[in-house]
Amino acid sequence: MLQLNYIFTSILVFLTLFITKSSFAFYYTHELSTIPSKLLEPYKQKHHLSDSFQKIFNRGLRAYSEMDFLRAEQAYNTLLLINSRDIIALERLAQVYLKQGKINLATNTLLKILRIEPEYHPAHNHLAQIYLYKKDFKQSIRHAKYLVENGLAYVETYLHLINALFFMRQYDNMISICRVALEAGANHPQFSFFPLLADLIAGRQKQFEKKYKIFNEQFESHPDLLLYTYLISLQKQDEKQLSRIDRDIRKASFSHPVYPLMFLTLGIEAMAYTTNKEYLWKHAIEMSNRVIKNSSSFLLPYRISLDILRKRRDFEKILPLAQSGVEKFPKYNAFLEYLGEAAFFLNESDLALDSLQKALKIRNTNPDYLAYTAILMLQKKEIDPQEALSLIDLALSQNQKNPFAQTALGLFYYNAGEAQRASISLKQAIAKNVQHPLAWNLMIKILRNDQSNNSAYKIALKARSVVKNTEIYKHAIELAFQRAEYRNCIKFGKEGLSNT
Repeated sequence: MLQLNYIFTSILVFLTLFITKSSFAFYYTHELSTIPSKLLEPYKQKHHLSDSFQKIFNRGLRAYSEMDFLRAEQAYNTLLLINSRDIIALERLAQVYLKQGKINLATNTLLKILRIEPEYHPAHNHLAQIYLYKKDFKQSIRHAKYLVENGLAYVETYLHLINALFFMRQYDNMISICRVALEAGANHPQFSFFPLLADLIAGRQKQFEKKYKIFNEQFESHPDLLLYTYLISLQKQDEKQLSRIDRDIRKASFSHPVYPLMFLTLGIEAMAYTTNKEYLWKHAIEMSNRVIKNSSSFLLPYRISLDILRKRRDFEKILPLAQSGVEKFPKYNAFLEYLGEAAFFLNESDLALDSLQKALKIRNTNPDYLAYTAILMLQKKEIDPQEALSLIDLALSQNQKNPFAQTALGLFYYNAGEAQRASISLKQAIAKNVQHPLAWNLMIKILRNDQSNNSAYKIALKARSVVKNTEIYKHAIELAFQRAEYRNCIKFGKEGLSNT
């Protein structure tokens, strides 16, 4: 079943505070999906639509349309107290969770729907989109393929599927799905654009030029042709063409002033993820920042930019952007986590501990964040170490080999004067090349106190290639001096001055 009424950008459906209808964008979803026709009559028969029940249901719909998501959530939860297996109330609740950025709650709610009614295809469609956003492409493909194979696909279902295949670099499979979508009547520029972009990326120049000529002729009057041309010029690294198109985009009129920038942000991120080219990652960040500068009410560009910066471990840029994100979207927990992590690595301990403790009240399933918090607590004398130990135990229960959790446990034993027990955990963290200086410095101190200077020197040398830290360079210089390696003393001194 094809449905042609879908919204601005797929990911925006659960992350932004602004909604507009458009048939041109990189991802799509339904504003309010319909009940499948084969389930509608049975639903009416078993659904006790009393006046009071209907009033609560309508209250939820009204609150959703007014973007009062907390009130909508309360309304649907009230309905589910009456009937916990009401798939319609569950689906509406999932959409409310998505709007608030509660991705895991939304996912679990949609999966519950499928346990009740495996054929409820709007849930499959939403899950295909959510998993695409979470970069869990196999799961996204699984739910999208279910709809396609059973003749239940929406236009955006095909779009989710080709996006996931594009991210996975399965270009031939993606091209086949584009062909299937067009044959099914799912008319959209992306079903022609993605195959030619894949040819360009793969270096199939003749195929690309042939398809690109047809694409330009077919969509000559399409309002987004300028944006597609920008993406092609960017992939070619044609700076002169990019500058010209950018000027034209600024002059052009779109359904919303932020629309072209958001479109390009999503497109460039997909291209960067697929090709892993540094210039594309840089452009993705720049375009995200342009969206934020033009309208800070969209959550998605913050998330894209922060995700990219986090992969690059550029904590100095993450910190101010995450702070801005927390101010604009205080209920979105990921920004608190990003802020806490950046502050942790930049040694802003008070900000880090405050942010991470707030984040852990909402979600405590990430062993890294649990470990960061435990380390910060152990570094404050006024906090009971047992509180930190409980977080360490929780982190290790989720991932026994997590290097930050092992670092935290090593610090706990080191502070307790149990150097031997501390070294067991610290060695495990170092074996994983933990990207924080604490484990390395503690291990070097323990070895130097035991007069195991050769072992300490080896760890100091290894640490230089993993983390850049003044104290580690100091250890390396002192240990090199003891060994009369004076050239290394000079070398490490210069490295320390340039890298810290």
